Order: sequence, then C-alpha cells, then structure tokens
Amino acid sequence: MRELQNKLDELKTNLDKEQQKNFDINSLQKNLLFYDKLNELNKPVVKKLLFEYFHLMEEKNYYIDNDTSTEISFKYILKIGDYYSQDLGFKVQMTLQYAIVVGLFLDSLILIISFPKNVYYTPLGSGIMLIYRAYLKVFYEKKIKYLD
Repeated sequence: MRELQNKLDELKTNLDKEQQKNFDINSLQKNLLFYDKLNELNKPVVKKLLFEYFHLMEEKNYYIDNDTSTEISFKYILKIGDYYSQDLGFKVQMTLQYAIVVGLFLDSLILIISFPKNVYYTPLGSGIMLIYRAYLKVFYEKKIKYLD
C-alpha cells in the first residue's frame, strides 16, 4: 500500500496543476484512501490495475493529452471505480453542468422521437437528470465531504 502512495506522490510531483487534470489525481487519492476497506478478493485486482496505471504513466514520461487521458481513464480508473462501487457503494459525482447538458441532450432526443404528438414529454430528460443529481447530492455528498 505504501508503494502505491509513493507512486501517487511521484506522479503529483512530476505534474503541474493543469496536467494533473488529465491524470485523475483526486480519484486516485480517494481510491488509495479507501483501499484497506475493499473486499479481500478485490484488493489484488485493484492493486494490479493501480500499478499498471502508474507504470503506464512512467512510460509516457508523465505527459498525456486529453484523448489519451480519456482512453486510460476507461481502461483503468473506471474499472477500479467499479470495484469501489461494488464493495463500498461509491457513486459517480455529477456536476450541475453535466446534468443540464445530458438532460438537454435527452430532451432533444425525446423531442425528435415524439414530435409532434407528445411534445409535453420534452422536459422529461432534464427533469430526470436534475432529480438524480439532487439525489446524489443529498444522500452521498455528505459521505464524501470529509475527503476533500
């Protein structure tokens, strides 16, 4: 475990603030903080994924672009997050902006599909996303606050 924390510290020292956004530093810190609470069967898998992630960052000389960041996040960070969701009930944080954009996309899709018969269903996507965001904020944000 200390090895992983050292790897994270090394990663942070090799990055400036702008570059840290591409490396999911906050997710990695939270994952390491709760690593000991994971199910014993999942710990080796998570540890292996974390080591692979850090090794890949070293290979890339601690520099990645946005596209590579997205690809790596899907390959490692989201997989790791699945184990934390299963074992500890972690939830994805959703910003208000994200909820609005996805809601508007869903509204547009509903409008295209149901036009002109059921136009009154149009705000359904935004409503669902905003309600889900409020649900996450009320029930899960309190558990996360002490980490920040």
